[in-house]
Amino acid sequence: MVIATAAVVAVSLSVPLVARVFRCLTETYCGPGIASGWLYRAFVGIVYLGFELITGIALLVARRSVRVAA
Repeated sequence: MVIATAAVVAVSLSVPLVARVFRCLTETYCGPGIASGWLYRAFVGIVYLGFELITGIALLVARRSVRVAA
């Protein structure tokens, strides 16, 4: 349940960021600075790393609870 919730949250947070990156690649104006497109891509990476961290911790907790119960 935790992993599914993390996946839904990660996708919902990254969709607007990916849309901004797409707009940066297709339009002439990307943002107030030259690095705006790179900043949007970095935020997508942060969301992905957060998802991986949450799922890794959830799997670790699940594996430890199975060992204790067995």
